[in-house]
Amino acid sequence: MNNSALLEAAVLTGSPEEAAAICKTLAEGENSCRALALACRYRGLDYVKALVESGATFKYTRPDVQGGYFTLFYWLAPLEMTEALRRGFFINRTDKCFDNSITLTDVRSGTVKAYQTLPMERRVDIVRYLCENKERVLLDINELLFYSIISCSREITAVLKEFGAKFTEKRTTILTEGGRSFEWQEYCYMLEYLSDEETFEVMRDISAEVGGKILHFTDAIYWANYNPHRKVFRLFKLEFFRFILDNFNEKKMNKTQLMKGAINENSVECLAMCAEKGWLKMPKKRDEMIEYASKEQKTECTAFLLDFKNKNFDLAAERVKAEKKLEQELNAAPDSASELKKIWSFKKREDGGLIITSYKGTRGEIIVPEKIGKSDVVEIGEYAFAANASRINIEKRDFSRK
Repeated sequence: MNNSALLEAAVLTGSPEEAAAICKTLAEGENSCRALALACRYRGLDYVKALVESGATFKYTRPDVQGGYFTLFYWLAPLEMTEALRRGFFINRTDKCFDNSITLTDVRSGTVKAYQTLPMERRVDIVRYLCENKERVLLDINELLFYSIISCSREITAVLKEFGAKFTEKRTTILTEGGRSFEWQEYCYMLEYLSDEETFEVMRDISAEVGGKILHFTDAIYWANYNPHRKVFRLFKLEFFRFILDNFNEKKMNKTQLMKGAINENSVECLAMCAEKGWLKMPKKRDEMIEYASKEQKTECTAFLLDFKNKNFDLAAERVKAEKKLEQELNAAPDSASELKKIWSFKKREDGGLIITSYKGTRGEIIVPEKIGKSDVVEIGEYAFAANASRINIEKRDFSRK
């Protein structure tokens, strides 16, 4: 048994003084972080103080025999270990440091000892002490604040804010702009495992911590909050749906997906909010939703959509628009910008060249155009044809795989 393991055993079966004595013998590279986590979760402030005063920190050195990309955040040990937090990338789900109870046999006496997670008020005292010694123990209180909110550990969140904890610029950027980082993936993954009540609490707190900035929305956010296969329906609960529309980036939302979801749940109230946002102002989109609601036999939504169409139908304007569209289609060349925009998404580089960002067509064999309008196509984006690209629906994902 190495010194780190001896220290962990001493924390659980010995006195604070015995643990401190072993802690002082640790050589460079031997971790004290796990023993400190066990003390935070199961033993109490006297053990934590004894370890810290003997040089223990939360620094984690991954053994060479272990693979993986991530470090482990043992300073998460004082938090409530909800299912969402246990799904995080920065804890080891099999590690007893993150369980709600631990049972072991004292090798000296042969007796079996069982420990439960300390009551919240005792863990709050420990967190307060750790915040007072954050540089000494290498504790990132700003990141602890994020995970504290995710785990709904409100008492610990309050202590962290007393000590000035706030989301870092990086964390705020991840939450408001998304991206392909591990932190964004972890965040979306953890959201899937929040209960309805936890989700309302967490999202309100996160929105407050980013200072009123609009939060990022992707398919991952959608499926974390609406997944009939996992019996998750909270997205279309009226209060939460209104929160999503008000606090997430509307431009990043798949509006068709959201309206079809509202229809699936036969939520006239959610559809009405979509209408208030102007999502049904296009006749083509209205008719598409009417057809979908009718096909799914959602009578209340069908009635609402038909009534909305009747109240907003302008026969003269619709005729002019239809005639103009027909004229454009008749006059458009197959390789014109207006036609190519129907099957390609692209963006312009600083030098004026175009980057293909996605294919919207349905053919399996395609020719990338040399030009779109007057601009040259000079590059194909990294995820233009990828099945794992962001913001594509299930049908498009299946098509891309083929």
